[in-house]
Formats: sequence, structure tokens, C-alpha cells
Amino acid sequence: MARIFISHSKHDKEEAVRLKTWLADRAFGNSFIDTDIPPGEDWEKIIYRWLEGAQAVLLVLTEEWHESKWCFAELILARALGKDIIPLFVAPTRPLEVGKDLQYIDLQPNRQAGLERLEQRLSEIARQSADGFELAKGLSPFPGLAAFEEDRAAVFFGREPDLHRMIERLRVRHTLGGARLILLLGASGSGKSSLLRAGLIPRLKRDHRNWIALPAFRPGRSPRAQLVECLLAGVGDVGFDRIAQWRGALEGDAPAAALAEVARTLRLRHTAPDASILLPIDQMEELLTLADEAERTAFLTLLSHALDEALPFLAAATLRSDYLAGLQSAPALTVDFDSQPLDPIPLDRIAALVRGPARVARLRVEDGLIDALTRDAGRPDALPLVAVALSELYARFGGGGGVLTLAGYESLGERGAGLSPLDAVVRDRAEAALSALPLKTEDDHALRDAFVPWLVRLQEDSGLFVRQAAALNSFPAPARAQLERLVEARLLVRRGGGSPDDPAMVEATHEALFRVWPRLAGWLNEERDFLIGKRRIEQAFQDWRRLPEDRKDGGLLTGAILDSACDWLTTHPTRFGQEEGEFIGRSDAMARAEAARKQRYLTAATRTANGLVFNLVQKFRHSGMPSSITREILQHARDLLDQLATDHQDDLSLQRTRSVTLNELAQSLADFGDPQGAMKAAKDSLAIMRRLVEKEPGDTGFQRDLSVSLDKVADIQRRNDPDGARALYEESLGIRRRLVEKEPGDTEFQRDLSISLNKVADIQQHYNPSGARDLYQESLGIVRRLAEKKPDNTGLQRDLSISLDRIADIQESDDPDGTRALYEESLEIRRRLAEREPDNTEFQTDVVVSLHRIAQAGVQPEPHLSEALAILTRLNARGLLSSDQRGWISILENALREARGQSDPPDSPTDPSEGR
Repeated sequence: MARIFISHSKHDKEEAVRLKTWLADRAFGNSFIDTDIPPGEDWEKIIYRWLEGAQAVLLVLTEEWHESKWCFAELILARALGKDIIPLFVAPTRPLEVGKDLQYIDLQPNRQAGLERLEQRLSEIARQSADGFELAKGLSPFPGLAAFEEDRAAVFFGREPDLHRMIERLRVRHTLGGARLILLLGASGSGKSSLLRAGLIPRLKRDHRNWIALPAFRPGRSPRAQLVECLLAGVGDVGFDRIAQWRGALEGDAPAAALAEVARTLRLRHTAPDASILLPIDQMEELLTLADEAERTAFLTLLSHALDEALPFLAAATLRSDYLAGLQSAPALTVDFDSQPLDPIPLDRIAALVRGPARVARLRVEDGLIDALTRDAGRPDALPLVAVALSELYARFGGGGGVLTLAGYESLGERGAGLSPLDAVVRDRAEAALSALPLKTEDDHALRDAFVPWLVRLQEDSGLFVRQAAALNSFPAPARAQLERLVEARLLVRRGGGSPDDPAMVEATHEALFRVWPRLAGWLNEERDFLIGKRRIEQAFQDWRRLPEDRKDGGLLTGAILDSACDWLTTHPTRFGQEEGEFIGRSDAMARAEAARKQRYLTAATRTANGLVFNLVQKFRHSGMPSSITREILQHARDLLDQLATDHQDDLSLQRTRSVTLNELAQSLADFGDPQGAMKAAKDSLAIMRRLVEKEPGDTGFQRDLSVSLDKVADIQRRNDPDGARALYEESLGIRRRLVEKEPGDTEFQRDLSISLNKVADIQQHYNPSGARDLYQESLGIVRRLAEKKPDNTGLQRDLSISLDRIADIQESDDPDGTRALYEESLEIRRRLAEREPDNTEFQTDVVVSLHRIAQAGVQPEPHLSEALAILTRLNARGLLSSDQRGWISILENALREARGQSDPPDSPTDPSEGR
């Protein structure tokens, strides 16, 4: 029987009484008008309570009703509470300004017809209301976080507008046709399951003639099997063989005939030949989170067959909004569907959520309690916490028709510690449940690994933690014991487990648990990055499984997500299923193989570049290879290394090879007469080596290469900027002294030091001859010792000849005889080197320099200059001289003329003895 509130002006009392009498005659005796208020009572409070508890509100519309501010206030409150409002025109007046969407009934032209329409509307509302359902004895009116089931239809309040819209949609489909699948869309925890199970199904069952509502089911991991069980649940005792036949057909490729037989049997058994048959599907997102692709396809195929227009089946399914796109893209779903959004219950309906069930359970509710609950909730998504608090409040104080008081509610919380009763009651339930177990550290880790990731998933778009179900037997024993305790505390829910094919599943009762249980909230915040990554790995795994075998390698994990997956699999192996672990392992093996292949390619390419630089250039530059070819080879090597470096910025060995190549290219460009190009290549080389030394300051090889790069830039710079060159030479000398101190037995470091001493002395001799002489002497001492130890080392022998020249150059005016002796010793060394390697251009030009120096010292100038000129002419004919060296020819020709007593003005660009 529906509770009906009649809103009327005091001037229309007679019409209100007449209407109340008519309602009573039609068995709608539970109606209210203001004359029902006893004298002396608080009439405002009584009117509010009646409005709050009413299922329907009738508006007696007249001009006087429009003029009454109290009538308008009743309309606004009724709309806020989500009541069914029926405006009645009983006299000529204007429509409502607020509520233009309402369906009016006009009693003026034909009062009897209008009242018949009103009776139909009120009968429908009565069928849809909670009134008329019974709450079983001993069953709490407040189930806490658990969803309302059909046995709590009597205490399901607060969703009347949404419920009525859903029923109306189905009624239209029943009578007029249309989309045969209706999705109830909402966020996780918004109350979709309760609306389906405690709201829709029991109310449709009241309408025996038009509806057969089958048991609600969840898809789980075997959704087609669940749908088959739902279809066969209501057929009754038709015999085992017939059930087996239907089951086989429903699970086969041609289920249409079996579906038609099942529908006829259901209608016959319910004596409802024209009834629609409702398939209630709860949490349809499990198709996408638990079922594999084959199961998902099988389920949607069978469902599409069942929803064919030739059959009487309709389906109502709850679905998390974030999975709508996934369902839309499922090719096996071939029927149209409609959707109804479900928003969170507004806070102003807390009164209905409390007073409605309390009235059914014969409880009284203090007004202050409603205000405190509304204030503490603060926002609609906190209403699940209100449900927990009411459950606890009823358990402590509500038995036997008691009173739900504000004081009892406040006793649940710890406001001094900043915890409202809503927060404290969830925390206390969880901790109390686990306190009964001797919790060890490893048990705590096991519980954490149970929630993360099996019972919790992170929505990437919203950043919210949402629940998901997992098989209880998949958890290790320590975790199972703790999960069972949380089930007993009704913070987790357990379902299934009746057979091996139906394993026990466990999941959080509500997402609110993830926010207000401090221990769990802390875990989840720490694991946020993992949950994001785990979701991406799961999606990649599902995508990979759908690929044909010949394309699977392209669907494996790569890059950062693979690195994270491997780390997580190592540290938390229980957080991944066996197949997921194998997928990660296969991805890792493929990545390692690809990395090895790339490394082989990189090594081969680097070796190629090294071969171009060291074998072709360094070995053959002075052995007859023209400078233009040298330059071209080095440019190719540089291009190759630059291309490799683009993809291997962190490969230090490759970067080092680039630096060496740039140095060689700089030398080649300098020889070719391109000082600007040479300087750029040398500076690029120096920049690379500075970065490498910064990354690896303890690497002596990098330190040595840096000193070489410093020398190369200084060599090119010294002619135009001797001060800048000196600074670079001195920096290089400092590096090489430190290397010799660190490794005094290293021949290369000793040799490098000797070269640096010479280079610094070359600059110093112009302003500090004495200091330069000391450096030259030190260099000569080093290189003599090295050359004596390794007489067959051509490099050391050449260095010795250069040091001899340096000493001779600086002491020429002070000791002519000693100078000539040093020049002759140097020439002797260089002749031996040139004879040993006659195709080495550098050794040949060194002989030219020595011959020129001896000639300048006055020792048989004509034969020495003639020999030098002959060597240069021969090399030039082969194209082996640099631009500077080609200028030496004219210098020697002029010097030879002077030696022969001929006059010809000397015009030498660069003396062959300079810079050697």
C-alpha cells in the first residue's frame, strides 16, 4: 500500500478531503492531509516526516495552491526527496513553473476518467514501492557495505526516481519493443547492484502477468555457463535428460531452438503466456576483467541470440561506466542496447536512507542523528560509510525496536583524534577482524599482496581505486586466513565455492574500504605506480594473446614497462599469474636477444669505423695515400659514428671512437688546407671528451684522450691565438703529469708527457727561453729512456729525433757545435726510420726537416738542400704533400739558390723547420 501525501491550499480543504475519501475507497487508505495533524503538535515536523516517507505526492492545483508559499515549499521538498509527484487540475489554473516535466492529470472535463488514470498510476507506484515487502525476522535493515539483496527489498530506499525510470524503460520495451539490453551505468560503488537486486527484480516479480524475472547472476570467469544456469533456473522439474539436452544446445553453435523451448517452458510454468523474461546481469564488467576472450565471445554470442526480437527475453545489466567502451567494441555483441546512468545518491536523501528502513524495523530516529550523518558524509561518495555506521549503530543499539540516537552514533567515533564515526567504524572493523590472528611480518606482506593487485585495480582516468574479485584458493594460506576474517567482518564478500567449477571468489564489499582503513590506504598509495603498470601489462597481455602466432613477437613488452615488469616479477612473483609471468619472460628474452643483436651491430659498425680511422688513415696516411682520400674516408667514418650515436647516446665506447675520428678528421682537414673545418672537428672532439671525463673522472683512458684533444685544438689554434693554445697545452700537460704520477710504469703516459713538454716549451721559447730549455731537457730525458728500452719502436725513435731538434733549436746561438751534433743525431735517426719504412710520408718529410736544419747550421748546405728538395719533389709528384708542405718546395729552391750564390728574393709562406 502506497503512502500518499496530498498537498493543498487551506482554501481547497474540501477538495482535499473528497480526494482522501476516494483514495480510501480504492484501498489507498494510507494518505495524509493537514487536517490529520492533532492540535498542539509541531505541524511543520509532521508534514516533513510525511513527505519524507511518502511514495507519491498529489498536488491539488488551483490558483490558491499557486499563491501558497507552503504548497510551493512542499513541491520543492518532494522533488529533492525524489518522490513521485502527480499534479491534479481540479479547477482552471496555470501550469507549474517548477516541474514542467511532470505528467498532469486533469479532473475537470471528465472526473471519473481522470480518477481512473490516477488509480492506475498509484497502483504502479505501490507495486514499485518498498511497502508491501516483508523484512525477514533477524535480518538487519542496514546491511552495511554489502549490496542490498532481494530479501532486503522492504528496506531499499532512496533510489525511487532511478528505479521508476528503469521500470518504465522496461515497460516500454515490453509493450512497444526497442533495444532489448538495458545497461545501468554508474561508477563503482554507486549502488547499481542494489538497485538491480533489491529494487528492480522484486518489483517486476509483483507484476506476474507481464514479467518473469530470473535470478541475477555475475559473469565471473565462465560467463556463458552462468547465463545458461540463469536460463535453466526457473524451468522447474522437466527431467534430467531434457535439461542436459537444453544445456548442450545453449552451449553449442545453434542455441535458438533451445532458447525458444526454455522461454515457452518458463511462461507455461508461471502461467504468463505474454510475459517478458528478464535476464538480470550484475557487474557485467567482469566480462572484461575476469573472462578470457573465448569465454567473453561465447557469452555475448548466446546473449545476442537470446535477445532476438522473436524471443521474449530482455536483459538488464549493471556496468561500470569505465567499461562501456570495451563492451561497445566487442564484436560478438550483435544487438542494440540502451543505457541509464546512475548518479550517486544526493546527500539530502540520507533521511530517507535512515528513516525508511528504521520505520520498517520499528525503530525511532533522533533528528540530530540525520544532521550529523549528513555533515560527516560531506559528499555523496561517502554514503557507503554512512551504511557501515548505521549497520554498527543498529547492531549495538537498535535491537528490539530501540532508538537510533545521536549519542550512540558519536560513541562510534574518535573526534578528538580527527576520526568521525564514519571513518572509525570501518577502521575498527578491519583491525578487530585481524587482531584475532597472530599477525607476523610475512603475513602482513601476504595480505598486502592479496589486495595488490588481485583485489584492487586503479582506474587510470580517474585515479580511483576500485574493487575486483579474485579466487580465494589462489592466495597463499596466510593471506586466506586473514581474508576469511575480513569476510566475517563483512568488509569482504565471499560467493561461490559450491563445486570445483565454481571456485570461491572474494572481493571488497565497497571501495570505501580503500580510503578509510589506514593500513590498506597506505599500501595502495605506495603501490599506485605498480597498479598503473600492472593494468598496462594486463592489457598488453590480452592484446598479445589475440595476435596470430606469426605476429606475436611484435606484441611483446618493450622499453620502460618491460624493465618495470621484470623488476616486479622478481620482487613480487605472486602478483602475476603463470601466463602473465611467461609473457613477461618471453618479452624479456626477446628484448635481450634484440639488445644483443643491436650490440653486435653496434660493435661491428664501431669496428668498421675504427678500421677506417686506425687502419686506413693512421697507418696509411704517411704511406702514399693522398690527403683527399684520407679526408673522404674520415668523413664517411664520422657520418657512420654520428648515425650510431643518435641511438646510443649512453655508449661511452662509441662516443670515444667519435672523438678519435674527429681528431683524425681535424688533422686531415688541416693538411688539406681547411683550418676552419679542422678547428670545428677538433673542438667537437674536445667537447665529447670533456663530457666523457665528467661522466667517468676515474677513467685514465678518457683522461689521456682528453689531453690528445686539447693538443689537437691547440695545434690548430697556435698560429692565430698562441695564448689560447698555450692554455690548452698547459691543461694537457697537467693531465699527463697526473697520469704519470698515477701509473709511472706506463710507456704511453711517459711518451705523452714528453710530447706535452715539447709543445708547452715551443710556446714558451718566445718569452721564456730558459724555462723552455728546461722543459725540452725534461722531455729529452724521458724519451731517451723510452727509446733505449724499445729501440725498435718507430714512434719513440721519431719522438727522440723531435726532442733533439727542439734542444738544438733553442741553443743554436750559444753552442753551434753542440747544435750541429744534435741535428746530425736527429738526422741519423730519421734516415734509419725512412729506410725502414720508405713509403711513410711522415718519416720522409722528417728527413727533409733535418736536412734543412743542418743546412741552416752551415754544414754542407748545397748537398743537404738538394737532397731535401729531391725528396719533396718526389712526394709532391705523388700528391702526398699537404698545402703547407707544398710551400716548402719554394723555400728550399730559394735556399739552394742562395747556397749556390744565385740571387732570388725569398718568399716562403712557412719554413719547413717551424712547428716540427
